[in-house]
Amino acid sequence: MNAMLHVSLSGVSITIKENEMSSTNLVVLKGNLGREPELIEFGDKVKAVFSIAVTQMGMDKPLWVEISVWGKQAAACAQNLIKGSEVVVNGRLCMDSWTSKDGDARRKWYVTAFNVDFCGRPRSKSEVIELHQTLNDDDIPF
Repeated sequence: MNAMLHVSLSGVSITIKENEMSSTNLVVLKGNLGREPELIEFGDKVKAVFSIAVTQMGMDKPLWVEISVWGKQAAACAQNLIKGSEVVVNGRLCMDSWTSKDGDARRKWYVTAFNVDFCGRPRSKSEVIELHQTLNDDDIPF
């Protein structure tokens, strides 16, 4: 028996497709970067980590989601994205869990992206600085 569930809460869209043997974890997010991507090298592998602000329906504050992306996509993100860039992320929801020094159970949810689409044309750092100088902090939606 096949079943498909699509959930869209607070700007987060999750599609789960189930059959007897497996399920699919798919997340699609559109938002703006809250910081420049951090590029991390692991020998011959590379990972970029950044966060995006996703609009939550009916809420004044955005939902912040950490994104990690690997390989050539990571290098492209690090080279082309800056704080404020708009992206569409396709990936899967992941969770790390650990025990803190105090013995408390901790969890961290994030999205591992398999595709990051850049929206609009990339802005140079000088364009972003100029934009920030013309806007008040209250005018910036992210």
